[in-house]
Amino acid sequence: MKEGKKTTEFYLTLLGSILGIIVALGYLTPEQASGLTECAATISGAIVTACSILGYNISRGMAKKKNG
Repeated sequence: MKEGKKTTEFYLTLLGSILGIIVALGYLTPEQASGLTECAATISGAIVTACSILGYNISRGMAKKKNG
């Protein structure tokens, strides 16, 4: 099992908590916080997609290297 700080859930919870505190203190409106959350979701989706493609390419290269 992974250490807590190495999980995605930890960082998503941390981000949500920080945004909640900032909204509660009045530095951001709920609409602005929602925009930041949407931006973070878009960026994380792009990162996950890129990592998936990279992992696939690396694994295929290793498989071809063993068979070649």
